[in-house]
Amino acid sequence: MACEDVWDPHKVHWVDQEFWVQLLALEHKQVKVVYEQTSVLGKAVQAMDDNSPVLDTILAMAVIIVAAAAWSPTLVLPALPGPGNHPPCSSRPLPGHGRRSCATSSSQKPLPWTPFWVQCHPASPT
Repeated sequence: MACEDVWDPHKVHWVDQEFWVQLLALEHKQVKVVYEQTSVLGKAVQAMDDNSPVLDTILAMAVIIVAAAAWSPTLVLPALPGPGNHPPCSSRPLPGHGRRSCATSSSQKPLPWTPFWVQCHPASPT
């Protein structure tokens, strides 16, 4: 007699149940860690009575880290530049790094500037 693959709904249900138990345990650990981080931040806020700039910087960095850690891992990230998703073309030079202030004369050349995106696909021949 040939070997048959038999689907056992009880076994599948049990494996599914174990998966959800493990997932809930991980989520519980994450909630505990976030709670502990916020309690540490609360203590740091109380210690800011002396208006220390170093403590302010550390607290700001901690808030950024806690906010990032509290996000769901399934959060959708913004799309990266690629074909069909690129910055708009413009005839004007892009403002930002490498540009001089408006008070400079028109004879001055802008500083070298490279865009922060990289073209992944070569332009198609027309």
